[in-house]
Amino acid sequence: MDKLKKSSGNTAKKKKKHLKKLRKGDKIVVTVSGNVEKTCQKRRKLRKEKKTEYKKEMREKGVIKSISNLSNRQQYIRRKQWKKDSRNYRKRKSLQQAKETRVGSRGSPRIQSGRKAAKHIYSSLRYKLQSMIAKSLKQARKIENLRKENYRLKSKDKSKCSLSPATKVCKLIGRKKMSPEIRKNLLLNFAFMSGLEENKKVFKKEKERRLFATRVSNKIIKKYQMIGQLKNLASNKNYKKALETKKMHFKRSHKGQKKKRKKKKRRNSFSDTDSDSNNPPANAIKNIFQNDYVVIKLAGKKSVRFYVGVIISQDAFDEYTVKFMRKCGKDKFTFPENDDIAEVDSSNIVNVLSQPSLNKREQYVFNENLEHYNLT
Repeated sequence: MDKLKKSSGNTAKKKKKHLKKLRKGDKIVVTVSGNVEKTCQKRRKLRKEKKTEYKKEMREKGVIKSISNLSNRQQYIRRKQWKKDSRNYRKRKSLQQAKETRVGSRGSPRIQSGRKAAKHIYSSLRYKLQSMIAKSLKQARKIENLRKENYRLKSKDKSKCSLSPATKVCKLIGRKKMSPEIRKNLLLNFAFMSGLEENKKVFKKEKERRLFATRVSNKIIKKYQMIGQLKNLASNKNYKKALETKKMHFKRSHKGQKKKRKKKKRRNSFSDTDSDSNNPPANAIKNIFQNDYVVIKLAGKKSVRFYVGVIISQDAFDEYTVKFMRKCGKDKFTFPENDDIAEVDSSNIVNVLSQPSLNKREQYVFNENLEHYNLT
């Protein structure tokens, strides 16, 4: 039995001859004998040969292609994949190195100088700076566009952005040399008018505004014919300038012109009796309201003319703003493309017409006979 045990022990020793354990400090290193190493090398060679043969077959069949034979899109995808694989490989390697350093060194790992890390930091900072510059340029463009839009809106609607009294004076005078007293008086005038307009906003009703305008106006203002400047106090709507009234051949009657007209009326009283017999007198027409159609009599230099128009608004001084119409047939009228608006006195309104009917051509037809007016 002892012999058998010895023989079995010897065989086990023979089998484990190729394995040798060597102790190097804390680590145990296992070395392999020559025969086992040779067999491992042969197996590796066989695997490599099989791989190369398999790759050749697949290339011949056209399954595996080289990057030169691929399209641009496929080349981009393949290179992207290579980059990912190389990145992952570097990460794994760096982790292994970190573990080895931690096991080998007792203290903290040594910090490398890292030129690549510095380059990466500089490149990232450069990219951030460029992106910030691009954003700032975009914001500057947006601000400029908004500024231009604001300027256009202000130029279109000047009623919303009213000018200050000082700017109005500067626009009026320009670069002319004026005495400081005149400048102060002008400033006072504009400031006084702006203050009155602000006080007007307190009154909500139209009647209250008219009363306010009548209270503000005096005999002196009427004497110097400055009532036209107080018209904005009577209503919210802005009136057109006096240049438009000149286009309509309308002029205010002065003392000298009144006498001449009275003489002409006396001479032509017999000729005008037939035409004025059908129309009521000017004093009788009192109930005139907004959106009423009216016949207006305007005295020119040589003759008297009659027009048809619509009343837009009424003033506190018995004056009406009228939108004039154009004749386009027998008792047919239309509004012109460019609005023809003027201010008319109550004495110039001859007759109030009934509401007209609209044609298919968008022409206004009146039921009254308007031939004797000799309308234009």
